[in-house]
Amino acid sequence: MRLQQYLLTEKTFNIGVDVDLVFNTLVKSSLTLFKKKKYKEFEKALTDDKIINSSILKTKQAKKAHELNPVTIVFSIDGMGNYYKPSIGIIHFSYNEQVLKIFKQNNYEPDRIKNVVGKSSFERFSNEMSDSALKGTIYHELSHWLNDTFHNKNISKMLSRSQYVSAAEAEKITKQGHEDVGMTWYEIDAQIHALKQMKRDMKSNYNYLGWDDIMKLKPSFVTVFQKAALSNEYDNYMKNLTKRMHRENLLTKKLSKYPNDNEMYTMTRNV
Repeated sequence: MRLQQYLLTEKTFNIGVDVDLVFNTLVKSSLTLFKKKKYKEFEKALTDDKIINSSILKTKQAKKAHELNPVTIVFSIDGMGNYYKPSIGIIHFSYNEQVLKIFKQNNYEPDRIKNVVGKSSFERFSNEMSDSALKGTIYHELSHWLNDTFHNKNISKMLSRSQYVSAAEAEKITKQGHEDVGMTWYEIDAQIHALKQMKRDMKSNYNYLGWDDIMKLKPSFVTVFQKAALSNEYDNYMKNLTKRMHRENLLTKKLSKYPNDNEMYTMTRNV
């Protein structure tokens, strides 16, 4: 069985305890200020990087990964976004900085922000700052680390090869033959872990979610689904994604039939 086929059928990592620990240690204090509308204190809190080591993680899987491949986990508003970089042993994540910029430029006033992002998109926009969406990001990045550690450093090797070639060749390597990186086996695996976190938070209400709800609750899926819908690989991507969802008991009756590419594209524009 090829690595891609194996990883598309492999079980996920049950590290919800670690996700909560990382969130509570690095994110919760500043996010609480945001929710309490203490915006000056919130902005001040963002000036300091928050850093921990993987040694504090609690699950057996994470403890083993720390022994084999320790990482520093950084929460920082530095324009670098979210990533796992094995060459320097870092997992990095952040608030969505474009969202922060819009909040600040509009003095955190909902009506002004609605005029910028559109009333129909305000819920999705606001959910960028939700506990669930941020925990989904943490789960996503931790899963890359665990995947890499326990599957023969597959991500490390791929990224290492991409360092010594042209930008075009590097992009080709990371896309793994796909039109967009979001459709690769390693990103599908991480997307599944983000959905796993969503189900943790939603509990039985998860059963009533549609594809549009997933995008509202975890806004990063808008970009993923939109790029997939515009590609020639849409059906293959959705089949791979829903196959993994089914295996992990994430594919509810409402999600079992996915929209066609045109319907999905329209949905991404309207959500």
